[in-house]
Amino acid sequence: MDFENETGFPAEISRTQLFYKDLLMAIVVLKATFRVQPDGAVVPDPEQLPLEEKDQETPYGTMDGEHAPIKENADLLILGQAHAPENRPVEQMSVEIRLGGFRNRIVVFGDRHWTKQSVPSRPQPFLSMPIVYDNAYGGDARHLDEIQAPYPPNPLGKGFLVLEEDVEGVPLPNIEDPDELIQNWKDQPTPGGFAPLPRFSSLRGLRGARVDLEQKQTTIEPLYFNSAHPKMMLPELPLGAEGELQGMTPEGVWRFKLPELHISAVVTLGDVTSRFLMRPDTLCLMPDDMCFFLLFRHAFVYPFIPEQKRVTHLMKVDELAAGEIAAYKQKTLSEAAAQPGDPIQMIPVLENMDLLPFSYETLMNYYPLTEIIHGLPTCAAHAERM
Repeated sequence: MDFENETGFPAEISRTQLFYKDLLMAIVVLKATFRVQPDGAVVPDPEQLPLEEKDQETPYGTMDGEHAPIKENADLLILGQAHAPENRPVEQMSVEIRLGGFRNRIVVFGDRHWTKQSVPSRPQPFLSMPIVYDNAYGGDARHLDEIQAPYPPNPLGKGFLVLEEDVEGVPLPNIEDPDELIQNWKDQPTPGGFAPLPRFSSLRGLRGARVDLEQKQTTIEPLYFNSAHPKMMLPELPLGAEGELQGMTPEGVWRFKLPELHISAVVTLGDVTSRFLMRPDTLCLMPDDMCFFLLFRHAFVYPFIPEQKRVTHLMKVDELAAGEIAAYKQKTLSEAAAQPGDPIQMIPVLENMDLLPFSYETLMNYYPLTEIIHGLPTCAAHAERM
């Protein structure tokens, strides 16, 4: 399939053969980086960040590869550190993000530890503090029989305790959720944070995957591909909304506005054209660099017909056109296949199913992404017969 991009932002398309004959899944992802000027104006960054296929390590955590097929919610990620107001050392401070009607806050403390009396020591004054999960509640602790075991929601952190005899000297977390402030050494709060969750965190690993132990079957849901902290996910990103980040720049307050950017994917197969509106599902703020990026995504299923024209074309559209495109719903793969006259049918890719050690139905039932694929919109390769 040819790929044309006239948006001015980096974009890529990836294609995967499905278990169905002549049916492919395409994933289109666009990454738009914007710079926030000193006066708050937002402009496209002349040095656009590239799309990353693989996970990327950053000083503030691991960013997921950006070619996921779908996300249930929109991820709001912030990579940065807390800065003491007016560059004067503080023992604790609040950091807050506002975006449209969304709000989330964390409390940041200087270094402290549990005393012999099982009370927290006074926080050490600090000028800056990285907002990373190493500084949130978690880590590992000694259990009975001298076994060290991690805190499943955040093995990277600090403060996790199991035995009272181990309390003295153990560091407390620097970052806490104001709704779950630690009062007692036995407290085990949800780790606070703004960065993407590690894949091994139980806050993430247990969501978006349904496990049927009796059937020995795992089903992946769109939520599986979200990487944000539970309190940093939104149903949708509010394009055009004003945002304010307090406590993560030396100036104290960083204001910005999300651009009203709408991206249309026009898919042409032969003489049939389908239009889709790409969904913005990731916003990553980088206050250290005074910039942010948005990820737009769309996945669809299409039939492969040799020598037929196949083109996906990306373009910017205005809000009115975006609304019209979004209002038109393409048939999903399941809906199309349920209609005998539809050109898209789920026919096994293998003509001789005897080659498999199990039935085709078993293969599809046990493939973790089957539900997601069946729910994707489809593109017809030729006009449907009336």
